[in-house]
Amino acid sequence: MKLTIGAVMMAFAISWPSVSFAQYTVTNLVTDSGAASTVQDPHLVNAWGLVSTTKSPFWVSDNATGFSTLYSISNAGGVVTATMVKTLVVTVPGLSGAVGSPTGIVAPETPKGGTDFLINGTPAAFIFATLDGTISGFTGAATATIVVNRSRFGATYSGLAIATNNGNKMLYAADDGPNRRIDVFNSAFQLVDLGPDAFVDPNIPQKFAPYGIQTITAADGSQTIWVTYTALDKAQSGFVAAFTPAGVLLSHVALNGPFHSPWGVALAPADFGPMSNAILITNNIARGRINAFDP
Repeated sequence: MKLTIGAVMMAFAISWPSVSFAQYTVTNLVTDSGAASTVQDPHLVNAWGLVSTTKSPFWVSDNATGFSTLYSISNAGGVVTATMVKTLVVTVPGLSGAVGSPTGIVAPETPKGGTDFLINGTPAAFIFATLDGTISGFTGAATATIVVNRSRFGATYSGLAIATNNGNKMLYAADDGPNRRIDVFNSAFQLVDLGPDAFVDPNIPQKFAPYGIQTITAADGSQTIWVTYTALDKAQSGFVAAFTPAGVLLSHVALNGPFHSPWGVALAPADFGPMSNAILITNNIARGRINAFDP
C-alpha cells in the first residue's frame, strides 16, 4: 500500500479541458515495503482514511493492521517529501479485545475548554470509524477508546464526517452494510434521529449503500455533506448525493461510466490548476481515478 500526493483527473464540466490530464503528477511518499526509495511503514496496509489539521501531521487509517500512523509532509523547492512520525502509533480497537479495521477518520478540533466529543473529560483529537461497527476516539493514549458500538445492529462504518446542525456539532457515519444508512451522533456520541427522510435519496437503487462521506464548507460558511454510494457487491458504477447537515437532499449524481466504488471526497484548493475549486471524488477500486466535478 502507499500514500501518494497528486492526481490524474477526469473532467466532466464542459469548461474544463481534457488536456488537464497532463497537468497533474503523482508522487509516491510512503509504502509498506519501502519500494522506490519511499518511506517504509509496515503498518500502512490497505490505507483508508486521511486527515490533518493546521497543527498536526497527516493521520492515516491502516485498515488491515488496525493502526493509525502519522506523517509530516513538506514541499521544499517543489520537492514533496514525507517523514514518518515514529513517536506515535495509535491502535484502533476492535471487538472483544482485537484490533479494529479503521476506515474514516475526522479531527473535531474542539477549542480549549470546549465540551464537544469529550472522552472521560478530554476532547477527542481524532475520531475513527471501523468496519466492526464501532467509533473510537484518541485523547493521547496509545490505544483509542471505543465510544460507540453498533456492531450488534449490523453496522459497518466506512466513513465519517463532522458538521454543524442548528448550532450543534454532529458526527455522521456511513454504514456500508445491509443497513444502508447514515448514522448521526451528537457531540456526546449519542445516536440522534433526524427523521425518516434524513439522508435518503430515493433515486439510488436498493443494492447501493453509503460508502464515503465528507463535509464541504463553502466560503460563506455553509456546509454540504457529500455521500458516495457503492454497490453492496462492489460491482461497477456508483452514485453521489449532497445533503444539508439536517439530511435534506440537495442534489443527485448518477454516473455509470467514471464511478467504481467512489469513496473519498475533497474540495480542491483555489490554486489547483484547471481543477481549482472542483469537487474531487475518488474511485476506490479498479480504475484508480480521481473524478472532478463543478460544484
